[in-house]
Amino acid sequence: MRRVSDSEAQDRLHELVRAAAAGERIAITADDGGVAELGPAADADADGRGDDTAEDLRPGDQKTPEERQRAKERLMRRLRSQTPTGKPRDWTRDELYDDD
Repeated sequence: MRRVSDSEAQDRLHELVRAAAAGERIAITADDGGVAELGPAADADADGRGDDTAEDLRPGDQKTPEERQRAKERLMRRLRSQTPTGKPRDWTRDELYDDD
């Protein structure tokens, strides 16, 4: 696994993202000892882009109802496959709409 510093990763992000999309795993190290890992998405397909395509992500496009439904299904599959973070919690109405 290739290791790069966080400052080097910032300078070469585009190159590192392409390498990760091609299957390489890259460890990004920080001065405080922290490490992050960059690699291919777990649900990436052969082109490394996962279920989304550039056409799905362009705002303002006019899509057919079938295209919208397929995009919604892909989004829901991705959301269901992710691991929830934090503890489950029952929110009260006041907490959800608090104007702090």
